[in-house]
Amino acid sequence: MDSDDFEIIVVNDSGKPLPAAAWQNLPQIKVIDTNRRNRSVARNVGAAASTGMYLHFLDDDDWMVPGAFDALLNVARSSTAAWVYGAFRLVDNAGATVTEISPDDTGNCCIQMMAWEWLPLQASLIRSEAFFAVDGFASLPSLGGGFEDVHLSRQISLYYDMARTEKIVTAIRIGDVSSTTNYVTMFHQNRQSREKTIAMQGAFQRLISSAKSSPAQSDYWFGKVLYYYMASMKWNLESKQFF
Repeated sequence: MDSDDFEIIVVNDSGKPLPAAAWQNLPQIKVIDTNRRNRSVARNVGAAASTGMYLHFLDDDDWMVPGAFDALLNVARSSTAAWVYGAFRLVDNAGATVTEISPDDTGNCCIQMMAWEWLPLQASLIRSEAFFAVDGFASLPSLGGGFEDVHLSRQISLYYDMARTEKIVTAIRIGDVSSTTNYVTMFHQNRQSREKTIAMQGAFQRLISSAKSSPAQSDYWFGKVLYYYMASMKWNLESKQFF
């Protein structure tokens, strides 16, 4: 991949100026300052300033491995999928490998995304057309603090397919230093995301089609669809949201 084939948009959400560095003057790099708004806002700002066909989001404590973008682009260019991802490596604060994960979701993965399958942004290449079609990262406060990526994958999987490469493409740090993920609110965020997703037009048909696309586990996934709608019914009745 040549340097003319990509752009790098650095969104500085620290609220402080970045220290001067030579890389800031490279022609492919654009630096945008935001003022501690949160990850969804910062990422949406970066995406809005982009001009490319694909988007990739990388936090400042994670990194891509050599050949990662070539591997992702090879799959993206040979498929109609809007979300392409690769295997990934989890590392500790010292950079030592904790484990390697290789999800195998392809095609219509709507029910898998509803079941909280995690396809990290750092390991993913997302078609910009699909990203903007679902309005990017949700700005709702209830979906902040770490669940924005899962919710985005659910929204995109409602309308688009996914594809994968077996190659490891990124290293993701899972230490607790400087993490902005709020694990305490994760289950509440999951419910909010799920309710918002299944309320979308065509969600039920897409979920059923997704369950059918895994014949060996179709009974399991059909059960998941039933569970999510029954749970939604119970939650809405308890909240007196009868319609």
